[in-house]
Amino acid sequence: MTKPKHRIVSRNLICDNWIRLEELTIESGRLNDPGKLHSVNRFVHHHGSGACVLPYDAGRDCVLLVRQLRAPLVWLNLDDCWLIEAAAGLVDDGETPKEAIQREVVEELGYRCHSFVPLPMYYSSPGSVTEQVFPFLARYSQTDKHNDGGGLASEGEDIEVLEMSLVELSRLFRDGKIQDSKLQLCLLALLAMLPGKREVPFASMF
Repeated sequence: MTKPKHRIVSRNLICDNWIRLEELTIESGRLNDPGKLHSVNRFVHHHGSGACVLPYDAGRDCVLLVRQLRAPLVWLNLDDCWLIEAAAGLVDDGETPKEAIQREVVEELGYRCHSFVPLPMYYSSPGSVTEQVFPFLARYSQTDKHNDGGGLASEGEDIEVLEMSLVELSRLFRDGKIQDSKLQLCLLALLAMLPGKREVPFASMF
């Protein structure tokens, strides 16, 4: 299939604070008629790229997670706005995704993890957001604890550190209690990589 050509006709900056929000006018050909041009207006949200990690203790078959209050869930007026997630953070200028997540695990989880395994990059919400997310798996043990974690108070972070068995995390996912997409992806990747037969949530339903 030949992909139609496209170009940005105009861009209008709406906001440039912590996020950058632009309105783009894009001109492109159509898939079924590449020579016929049409224009669309789209809003694009940019706040940089991110990295996330699911650390695994093979000796005790458990993982490290975070739980924190999320403003969009407050906006949705949910009963429980505290989300269980994979530790994550933005990639600062001059950092690689691995360097960023190594920094974040110390800040958020309080551990110095090792044996980082990169997973494929994905776009968090490509309909409107430019964010690229770089997920990782990693190893840790109790001897790798460096501090209490919890995030940086200077950045307004108030993070609960959770250690949970892999069996329990899989059960919560199966029961619809894990609603963080980056944690879902990392969990499924970890289960696929571990030796021996593991029950993968939802596998029996297909």
